[in-house]
Amino acid sequence: MVARDEVKKYHPAFSQIIQREEWSYWDDVELRLSVTLRCANSNCGEEHIAYARGGIEPCYDHNGNTDYEEFFKIHFIVPSPHIIDLPEKLPDTIKREFLASFDNYWAHKNLAANSIRNALEELLSYFGIEDEKDGKWVSLGNRLKTLAEVEEGHAEFLQTLKPIVNAGSHGNEIKVDTLLDAYEALEIFLDEVFSERKARFQKLMEKLSDQEK
Repeated sequence: MVARDEVKKYHPAFSQIIQREEWSYWDDVELRLSVTLRCANSNCGEEHIAYARGGIEPCYDHNGNTDYEEFFKIHFIVPSPHIIDLPEKLPDTIKREFLASFDNYWAHKNLAANSIRNALEELLSYFGIEDEKDGKWVSLGNRLKTLAEVEEGHAEFLQTLKPIVNAGSHGNEIKVDTLLDAYEALEIFLDEVFSERKARFQKLMEKLSDQEK
C-alpha cells in the first residue's frame, strides 16, 4: 500500500489539557494518526482508511540525555486488507468469518482468533460434521474427533489450531507471531482443500494410469 494523502498526526485536546497538570507524566500523552492508503496493485487500487493510536516514550543517548520518540499502533484499517489469500471456491459462511478475523486483527488479536475458531466450526460443517446431536450442541473438540474418523490428516491440523483459537475465546493473550503462523498454515490448508488444481491433478493421474494399461 502507498499513502494517497499526507499522514495526519495530532495531539487530542483532552491529552493536551492533562499535560498542563503538575501530576502529568510522559506516559499520559496520547497521540492519534490517520491516513488514506491505496493498494499498490494496479489491478486493485482499493483505498483504505488507517487509524492509529500512540504516545511518546523516552530514549537516552550515550551522555544520559533524555529525548522522546513518538510511537503508533494501528487500531483499524477499513476496509481491512486480507492477511492471507482466500480460495475463490471458499464457501461464503467460512469466508465471512475470515473477513471478520482480518477486521479484528489490528486492535483485538483475541477476537481475530475467535473469528478463526468460528471459521473452523463452519469448515467442519462443510466437511459434513454435525454441530448438534440429539438436540445437544457438539463441542469443537468432539467434532474434530468425528472428523478424524474420516479425514485424519485434516483433523490433525485443525486440532493443532484448537488451543490457539480457544485462547481467543477465553480472553487469553495471543502472541502476534503465533497468530500469523496460524494464518499462514490455514492459507496453505485452504488452498489444498478448495483448489481445483488438486482435483485436476487427480484426474490427470487417472488418465495417465489408463494410458499404461
